[in-house]
Amino acid sequence: MGLADWGLSMSVGVQKMVNARVAGVLFTLNPANGDLSKVVVEANWGLGVSVVGGEVTPDSYIVDKVAFEIVRRVISPKTVQYVVESSTGDVVSRIVPLDRQKTPCLTDEEVLGLARMGKAIEEHYGRPQNVEWAIDTNLPSSRNLLILQSRPETAWRHKERYRPTHRRDSILDHMLHTLEKGRSLRQSR
Repeated sequence: MGLADWGLSMSVGVQKMVNARVAGVLFTLNPANGDLSKVVVEANWGLGVSVVGGEVTPDSYIVDKVAFEIVRRVISPKTVQYVVESSTGDVVSRIVPLDRQKTPCLTDEEVLGLARMGKAIEEHYGRPQNVEWAIDTNLPSSRNLLILQSRPETAWRHKERYRPTHRRDSILDHMLHTLEKGRSLRQSR
């Protein structure tokens, strides 16, 4: 690369394995419909292998990106988790204890923190992101949210995204607006 042989330093990065209490993925748009005004967070107990690999139906949260409110929450029975076996250091699959299977694995504060972090990552890269994350058991709560990987979201890159034209209070309002619009068109003929 044309660099001089002298004065160069070399280092080796050593990463610590995350001791994840909970982990998962987040999307800075709704992957079901491409809605850019939402963040979707999916989570399971332990390491994120079970979520990324599709072994569990994770807890799922939809957060409004502007108001930072949780607008939808689905708590699923989470039966499998991956953890690091302390005696060997191996990653092993374990059955989630019955009392935790239907318990939310994230607090509302953690969900909103993830949504804020996802929005910041999206703003940094300038486009919607697919982010893998974990919450470490051993770190203090002010520093335990770890971003493991971020990459551009690809499913909606070339598709038409859902873009609400204007907000309606209910489906009834939408129907009335549509009927009124049709009547106006008929009267103008």
